Amino acid sequence: MGSRQAGGGPAPAPPLAEGSELKGPEAGRREPRPAECQARTEFRVSRTCRVPEPRRVRAAVTMCGIFAYMNYRVPRTRKEIFETLIKGLQRLEYRGYDSAGVAIDGHNNEVKERHIQLVKKRGNVKALDEELYKQDSMDLKVEFETHFGIAHTRWATHGVPNAVNSHPQRSDKGNEFVVIHNGIITNYKDLRKFLESKGYEFESETDTETIAKLIKYVFDNRETEDITFSTLVERVIQQLEGAFALVFKSIHYPGEAVATRRGSPLLIGVRSKYKLSTEQIPILYRTRNFENVKNICKTRMKRLDSSTCLHAVGDKAVEFFFASDASAIIEHTNRVIFLEDDDIAAVADGKLSIHRVKRSASDDPSRAIQTLQMELQQIMKGNFSAFMQKEIFEQPESVFNTMRGRVNFETNTVLLGGLKDHLKEIRRCRRLIVIGCGTSYHAAVATRQVLEELTELPVMVELASDFLDRNTPVFRDDVCFFISQSGETADTLLALRYCKDRRALTVGVTNTVGSSISRETDCGVHINAGPEIGVASTKAYTSQFISLVMFGLMMSEDRISLQNRRREIICGLRSLPGLIKEVLSLDEKIHDLALELYTQRSLLVMGRGYNYATCLEGALKIKEITYMHSEGILAGELKHGPLALIDKQMPVIMVIMKDPCFAKCQNALQQVTARQGRPIILCSRDDTESSKFAYKTIELPHTVDCLQGILSVIPLQLLSFHLAVLRGYDVDFPRNLAKSVTVE
Repeated sequence: MGSRQAGGGPAPAPPLAEGSELKGPEAGRREPRPAECQARTEFRVSRTCRVPEPRRVRAAVTMCGIFAYMNYRVPRTRKEIFETLIKGLQRLEYRGYDSAGVAIDGHNNEVKERHIQLVKKRGNVKALDEELYKQDSMDLKVEFETHFGIAHTRWATHGVPNAVNSHPQRSDKGNEFVVIHNGIITNYKDLRKFLESKGYEFESETDTETIAKLIKYVFDNRETEDITFSTLVERVIQQLEGAFALVFKSIHYPGEAVATRRGSPLLIGVRSKYKLSTEQIPILYRTRNFENVKNICKTRMKRLDSSTCLHAVGDKAVEFFFASDASAIIEHTNRVIFLEDDDIAAVADGKLSIHRVKRSASDDPSRAIQTLQMELQQIMKGNFSAFMQKEIFEQPESVFNTMRGRVNFETNTVLLGGLKDHLKEIRRCRRLIVIGCGTSYHAAVATRQVLEELTELPVMVELASDFLDRNTPVFRDDVCFFISQSGETADTLLALRYCKDRRALTVGVTNTVGSSISRETDCGVHINAGPEIGVASTKAYTSQFISLVMFGLMMSEDRISLQNRRREIICGLRSLPGLIKEVLSLDEKIHDLALELYTQRSLLVMGRGYNYATCLEGALKIKEITYMHSEGILAGELKHGPLALIDKQMPVIMVIMKDPCFAKCQNALQQVTARQGRPIILCSRDDTESSKFAYKTIELPHTVDCLQGILSVIPLQLLSFHLAVLRGYDVDFPRNLAKSVTVE
């Protein structure tokens, strides 16, 4: 997690006024201007051209999958390159699956003229794979000693899913520059209008095509013939508003790659059987001296000084992998570099360098190679029919891994290493604000009551989008938790930056090492649930739940009056993996229940107290992947409207457990049965009272009240899975949804 510092960025710059001219060769260079021009900002790419200067604003991120592969002095056939790119996309298909595409070198060793071959297809990655082998013009046996290929799987935001709108997007019909993109460019309309006025023709409806056309425009108006690829990209991203991860390929820079990010995740994997030149890649900064600008473009050797680059010693063979997610890289290498916002990573002649335009006091002077602990089998389906099913059944292990090394069951102590240095500050705060979206929000709702009990602090639970819409007051002595499986959720990230601007202490709770939330928060907890590929989150929910409970236990360690309660909860945590296995053994019974329900159009899930969040989360899972209308209802609100829906035709699932709300839930049960409702009840094994009124029961093992929601949500996860399968839907890839990141 990041170090604590004030948030905020540079003030937005106004766009360049119509009719002004550019002077001087350096992009972004500011010259003294007359008073009447002080409201303008100039972007210099030549003596006669200009584009609008961007306002640096944060945008919501869309979900797409980026994968690229460079083999330097590692002979690979075109078929092997295709297979590597396709496998990478398949690992990322959860990020987008309405279209996909690749860009590779179209020449062979006997033809001097280079060109870039694009293959794009509507549909999933399998459809693209089939399309690749229909390309009669490409010899799959041709071998490349050095080659750079890029690939993309898309979740549409601008333009309908089709081959034209899918990525890679190209600069022109000659494919001089191609780019793949994850994110949203918010000023693309202004840029597109400008580029069209300069004669550039657009063929797609995407915001990404603007980037490809813009780099072609900058290249066409370059001030020197030997300008570097990374300099072009540097000038382009200074014009972009929004969020992006980008990878570029060009016929003008054969065997070179440039990647950059702002607000969207991007990492680079490195593989070589030879020793690498460094474990820490120093950051290079562009200076504003005109002579220096000319000098860095004079020779490639200066640009690729070995002391500032990562490469295999002796200019030996090395491979680079670029991806949105580590799951696409882990089968090739576990050695990765996480790029930071506004990093520009360039690979040429087998050497990787990282550039930035501006230096700030908080900048890390280098990027370290990190070793991933993930294993390939963690992201494979194994004997399961879907990733979601696999992840549901992994929960005994995932909850144990969340607690591993943190809960000492002998001494009844809990230590979250990421929070220990800030514990005193957290204990002095005025309130806790817990912020999330979707399933992560439900994890916060599920633990609010026990957090209030253990911390003796007021706890606000907020949906990130609503929190921002209200401009919620936040103070320096607040502590704000940000929960996200991916650590990249757009609304949650925006809420994080909002709270940092107001100097609150920020805490991340994520499942992804190196994610934006884990880097930008002051401290935090990695939930260690393992990779979650299915769009509908399951094991991340239960691990988030446990992580927040562990935080409450750590906060209450010195409260004498709470020691008996703490021991009860810790004892419950110890037995949790075994109890989850018992719940999973009910899978066949839940499948039989799904056979009765899958033709229904609506479903109500009802409960209260600790199990209200279970109802919200269960209903969300059902609507996410079965497309049935489902609603989570607080049983205490039954008489205030929802009771009108109850009749013998309406399926009702009620969660009734032996907890402080048991008697109140019994009242709600009586009201349902009095209206000829036929409730399906999730209850404790020894609950004969509820069973008497049930149409069907699913009996669950009993645990401490504040942990019961972990056991009661699993039958609803299984039910949603079986309903979706019976209705013939793709469980892992529900329509209209992508994992982790919401569009603002």
